[in-house]
Amino acid sequence: MKKVLFVAPHLSTGGMPQYTYDLMRKIKDDVEVYCIEYSMNSSHFIVQRNRIIELLGDKFFELGEDKNKLIDIIETLKPDIVHLQEVPEYFMSNEVADQLYSTDRDYIIVETSHDSSFPSSSKRYFPDHFALISEYQRKEFSSAAIGAFQSNQQALDTFRNSISSSVTPFGGSPDQIFIDADIRPKRIRVGENEVNVPSGTRLIDFDRVNKEYIYRTPDTGTSKGFVFKVKQQTE
Repeated sequence: MKKVLFVAPHLSTGGMPQYTYDLMRKIKDDVEVYCIEYSMNSSHFIVQRNRIIELLGDKFFELGEDKNKLIDIIETLKPDIVHLQEVPEYFMSNEVADQLYSTDRDYIIVETSHDSSFPSSSKRYFPDHFALISEYQRKEFSSAAIGAFQSNQQALDTFRNSISSSVTPFGGSPDQIFIDADIRPKRIRVGENEVNVPSGTRLIDFDRVNKEYIYRTPDTGTSKGFVFKVKQQTE
């Protein structure tokens, strides 16, 4: 059975603790559910907190003053999914977030935000998945994620071009260099032909209705770039 670890910034009475409780109650028969309270804001407004403790028993943890215990608990539990009930920039120290979002982690991170005041342009840590509640948040965080991905694409293209001199003497080109960190499509169908996706192609948007990634190829000296769509892959 998979393990899901919820991390809540606090569990004082309010909408976020109630949402967290309801979600855990719905899934607890299908997965092992754990919960960490990052900070206890009040010892008086604890209706949902008490409900969660009653629901989970010894699968509930509070960090107290030592926030690094979060990483210790994760290393002990080895969860499959860590589901944050707010973006880490909102409540978590950089020291803890850097460890939580380590690139060699073996768990999936999901973020849900319950506060529409956080500017997506301030996003520094990116999860594997967002589980956003409002359409406003979906638009905001889609833009932030696309911006971060575009920076990643530019770095990959720069690296690919830097080693092109090593392959061109053998008849190769930068477009034929495979980098496994690059998730852009390698080939697409244009009319009746299948062609390589050229270096410099950028993700420009995501169609949330049709679940399609929208890319644009770069302009060249002889032709103008074009837009194409790729269907999101689901497991």
